[in-house]
Amino acid sequence: ISDKHNEGEDLYPDLWRTTAGLAALALVPVGIIVLVGPPLFSFIFGEEWTRAGHYAQWLVLWWFFGFSNVPAMMLIHTFGLQHLLFGYEVGQAAARVGAIALGAYLGTDLTAIMLFAMVGALFNGFLIVFVFWYVRRPESSPTLES
Repeated sequence: ISDKHNEGEDLYPDLWRTTAGLAALALVPVGIIVLVGPPLFSFIFGEEWTRAGHYAQWLVLWWFFGFSNVPAMMLIHTFGLQHLLFGYEVGQAAARVGAIALGAYLGTDLTAIMLFAMVGALFNGFLIVFVFWYVRRPESSPTLES
């Protein structure tokens, strides 16, 4: 990717292919855990693990977007956007702490896990969308020299 970027090639097809490929690869395990997490955990680990299956149903959504954003994360470095990544990470950490605090305030552990996972999924999804946008900007597109 770095070589393609340095040569002015369009990175969008590679970004699309790798992001979509990772998302497709993750769909089956994510789908299984979302659909049958609690009974699956109970069956595999014992009845006392049912609650963990409920946690997993939410946390796997965060994991899905985190797994799918790896190509976007690599392009952050390729484009030299680490300063934006720092702000993103600080914002995400603050939002995660806020999600846990709000969940604790609302009184349930599952609510805290749900909010924490939703914050992670939203931030990772935003990062993917941002990098797709950044790669498609006219100034990011390759130019033809005469």
